[in-house]
Amino acid sequence: MESTSENQITPTRAELEKRIEQQAYKFDLSALHDLLRHLGYEESDIEYRSHDTLVHQCSLVGSVKFHKLPRRRVVVLLNLGWLGPQSALPNYFRMILAEQQDDSLSEFLGLFCHMMFRSGIVASFPERDPAIFRNWPRALQQLRCLLGLRSTYTTHWVFSQVFPELEVAVSRTIMEREMRSSGMELGIWELGDGSVCGGISKVPVSAVAIQLFADQLTCGTGEPWSSEALRRIEEHVLPTLAAHGSFLEVKLVLRDQSSFMILQPHQYLGYEPIKGGPRQASATAKSARTIVLFQGEVPSST
Repeated sequence: MESTSENQITPTRAELEKRIEQQAYKFDLSALHDLLRHLGYEESDIEYRSHDTLVHQCSLVGSVKFHKLPRRRVVVLLNLGWLGPQSALPNYFRMILAEQQDDSLSEFLGLFCHMMFRSGIVASFPERDPAIFRNWPRALQQLRCLLGLRSTYTTHWVFSQVFPELEVAVSRTIMEREMRSSGMELGIWELGDGSVCGGISKVPVSAVAIQLFADQLTCGTGEPWSSEALRRIEEHVLPTLAAHGSFLEVKLVLRDQSSFMILQPHQYLGYEPIKGGPRQASATAKSARTIVLFQGEVPSST
């Protein structure tokens, strides 16, 4: 019986390049570009060409050729562009190309095709090009400011993306916000200075109420929804809605209450399933239980 250790050896660069040439038609343009960059090819080493043909092709990438001389470079032939079967050029260009004695016109048009393909790859992943976005995270933050993150529609979309397994209900509500002010002193009274008894005042503010409905006690990974939902809110929802002055009230509604948890730190008594033990079926209807996951103003930075 032969050993399988040889199949686990990492292929060399030459072997990878040979496999790329053999399976070039299976590649997407962006994936091929990432693989070539992974192999050490710079942007100046990659040349894109349009396939000069009138016959419709069944793949996007026609072929990939690696050259060592006079310098290390790779030529990617694509079934698109001005020389392809679906070219946007007028017909008389095709007549001139058929009558040309050399490749001067083809190379001239190929220069524009190369720039067009290169721009298409950059447009597919603009976050990779610092010439377009110098600071991509900041650009995303500015883009989110245009979405109206305090609206119920946008809030519903954010929670639907973070909790695709759960039902999401969003509505407007009124929440009391605690505001600290200077405490009132006996013998001194100034009108309009905002002093209150005790130094804390509660002011009603407009907020968004979110209800997450779960039919199961645990998520797909086996974690209780009470812990998993709180983790997703802290890691995904709050950073997304930060610095917009949003007030949220997030509640988790558990419809399945066939068993209860034991008392342990950092867990919710009566809202998480007991670990182990048989589950006894009950003929009575299961009552839904609600956990308040978050209530208050979204922190400006998380």
